[in-house]
Amino acid sequence: MSAIIEDVLGLYLHLPFCSTHCTYCPFAISTDLALQDQYTEALIREIGGACSTDTPVCAPLQSIYLGGGTPSRTSLENLTKIFDAIRSRFDVAEHAEISMESNPEDYEPGALEAWRSLGVNRMSIGVQSFIDAELEAISRIHDRARRDGTPCAARSPAGRA
Repeated sequence: MSAIIEDVLGLYLHLPFCSTHCTYCPFAISTDLALQDQYTEALIREIGGACSTDTPVCAPLQSIYLGGGTPSRTSLENLTKIFDAIRSRFDVAEHAEISMESNPEDYEPGALEAWRSLGVNRMSIGVQSFIDAELEAISRIHDRARRDGTPCAARSPAGRA
């Protein structure tokens, strides 16, 4: 049994950028999107140092999870650089689960297709509540009307794995 566990490798990347800092959120985040390029470059350097220097590529990744913050706030250009760095340092298993946290307000036309092109096959949508007054109380910038269309977009053929 331990051989199976040893062969499983997952990667969590913290992408700390958000539009606003919600009142309930205890995580280390930044609302300064201008820092995104510097952060991405630092993250890519960290990815480049993964595994031992004698091993150019680690065990295949079975899971990649982009959390935050709100990774869907990260520019497509920076997400592309991050995924390029991951794939240059790691083998990614053919059926790896590649998850990304998102907010309903980030589902603009073309967003799902762009994330899918990077390999994302699972979205975690941060709704927090189905009641507008509660969303407002915790500083969420989406409302029920915006939220209601998000699952439909995510389930569309463009959003399916």
